[in-house]
Amino acid sequence: MLGVLNGDKVIVGADPQIQRMLQRGFGVERDGRLELTLLEAMFLMDRGTLEVEERRKKIDKNTLWKKAVCEDDFHRRYEVYRDLRTRGYVVKTGFKFGAHFRVYDKGEFTQKGHSAFLVHTLPEDAVMTLPELARIVRLTQSVKKRLVFAVVDSEADITYFQVDRIIP
Repeated sequence: MLGVLNGDKVIVGADPQIQRMLQRGFGVERDGRLELTLLEAMFLMDRGTLEVEERRKKIDKNTLWKKAVCEDDFHRRYEVYRDLRTRGYVVKTGFKFGAHFRVYDKGEFTQKGHSAFLVHTLPEDAVMTLPELARIVRLTQSVKKRLVFAVVDSEADITYFQVDRIIP
């Protein structure tokens, strides 16, 4: 597939693979085109599925990476995104829910379906107060999802922690 870099999105025009990509949970369809986030585009470039142009010139992964790292915590978010996708999960943005990602159980993704997890990415030295943690847990449970923290260390190793609120 060929996409065009447009700000913080990559747009894929008419391509027979668009429907297949949508079924696999990549991007959103707008006016018959596939709109990918920079995370999705980078992942697809890594896989050799996508080539990206800017101003009618093809750009390589390093060029796209340099443009993407302007986004807050892009490196850490990409490591988690790639890890989850590689494990077979469908990963979509979770900003609507106050998280980095919403994640669908393996084999459960549909365009109208509901995600199972909200995933927050954190550096290994992150500090969180108990009220902050309680707020995140309550929000997650109010939308009937499970909360997962993805802690990324300095070597880009990821440890996942699921946090639940127990009501006695």
